[in-house]
Amino acid sequence: MLDLVLLLAMTCVAEIDLQGSPDECVIMWSINERSAERRGVSLERHTRQFNAYWRNARARRGRPWIEQLDATDRQPADWPSRRSWERERPKWHRYVEAAERFATEHFKGQQHTACARADDYGGDPDDGKHADDAAPCAQARRVRGCVAEARQAYWDTRPCRYARRRKGRSIPATLAAGRP
Repeated sequence: MLDLVLLLAMTCVAEIDLQGSPDECVIMWSINERSAERRGVSLERHTRQFNAYWRNARARRGRPWIEQLDATDRQPADWPSRRSWERERPKWHRYVEAAERFATEHFKGQQHTACARADDYGGDPDDGKHADDAAPCAQARRVRGCVAEARQAYWDTRPCRYARRRKGRSIPATLAAGRP
């Protein structure tokens, strides 16, 4: 279980650095958990396939310290010199503690419903242009209010899946209007 805990916590760091809230980590992990279940793969496999940091060797080379984070108080060998590990370490531990709670519940078969309307994430949550250019598809709808001061944009991609199934036909008016 420690491997999954660390993977989840490192993934959150890759997505929102150490500046966000563990509550936002739970939302991202919850989205990954639901997506993994839909795809019929493990949470670990889905996380490694879905998250850009794990898919992109260049991203990992650019921030190797993320993969060096562990469950100890040891500073990662490639920790950026401009950042204080002493100041950031408690934040890292909060992510690890949240990941441990999440993984424990996951292995007990408890589903997470954090920000249940969102099933994808990515992009700037508020760039003044509503970050719609980061939408996973043209039909995706922004989901707001998942967490205060979000560092990610959250998306409802049900209309995307519906549009793919319908192969170009219009989506139902209720989905287009943002109603389930």
